[in-house]
Amino acid sequence: MARPPGFNSQQISHHLERHAQSGLNIAQYCKEHHIKPGCFYNWRSTRNKKTQQLRSNTAEQQAAWLELIPPALQPAVQPSIQARSAPTNTVVGLSLPGGMVLQIKAV
Repeated sequence: MARPPGFNSQQISHHLERHAQSGLNIAQYCKEHHIKPGCFYNWRSTRNKKTQQLRSNTAEQQAAWLELIPPALQPAVQPSIQARSAPTNTVVGLSLPGGMVLQIKAV
């Protein structure tokens, strides 16, 4: 994070949290706490980017460890039922956490 002299990571986090709770707009909060508004916007932007990266990484990790368990094996065709092939345009979709979609097309 871009830090003016005297502001460490804990102080920046503290100011971002206090601003959110204050009900003040950024200009008012910065004036009261002697912070340049441009610095405050940079802090907030950097925090938002890091939060998005963490969420994205978490979603990718969850998707990477998705375990698929097949149903119990059963005969594909019962003797009294004729087997039919699925149309070639059949698609099965599975929505995963993080907005990813897995699609499987019948061949």
